Amino acid sequence: MASKSDRRSWRLGWIWLILLFLELSFVIVFVTPESIAGTIKSEKATCAAHLGLDACLEIKDSAEGWYRTVAIDSGIRQATYNYLIERFDRTYNTVEKLDDRGFGLWSERLLQTCWGSLYLILWRAATVAAWVPWFLALAIATIVDASVRWRIQQWRFTYRSPAIHYISIYGIQAIFFGVLFIFIMPFSISPLWTPVGILTVLVFSWLLVSNMMKRV
Repeated sequence: MASKSDRRSWRLGWIWLILLFLELSFVIVFVTPESIAGTIKSEKATCAAHLGLDACLEIKDSAEGWYRTVAIDSGIRQATYNYLIERFDRTYNTVEKLDDRGFGLWSERLLQTCWGSLYLILWRAATVAAWVPWFLALAIATIVDASVRWRIQQWRFTYRSPAIHYISIYGIQAIFFGVLFIFIMPFSISPLWTPVGILTVLVFSWLLVSNMMKRV
């Protein structure tokens, strides 16, 4: 039977997922393709200003490669346009003076927003991936140090705080979903949010491991 903390974690997870769905729906329905394009342009300029042109070009190559694999080479993007746009055009050609009430244009702009948002998400994912190698050694050192401290506390029968342990779990969960929120957000953000987020995760990870409960 699931414990109270497990049920609480599941409820929080569902709340986060519902909020993500609402954010994504808002972006797709209400944000214009021009706004998404402007956000991408602004974020690239911010990346070049903070990280340098070489790093920005590496992120750009990664994002465009992932986008090409997911959307273009797979044929998914063209299939969506064929289904909602070209099929409608064929219907228009066979029905004289068909009044679409703007549905064709709305569908095309909706698809542009969707695929532009996907590129923005992949750009931010590539930004995170560019920072990960720099923090990999620090992450290993953090886990090793926390494990050694946990082992020493186990030998000395030192008190470990269950509250800190669970707060660390919820903190890592909040950062994970917060990153997903940032990925979808239709506003330009600095690439420097990534190292701040990684360092915060490492702090919570150290607290989580060093405050694990004693084995029986």
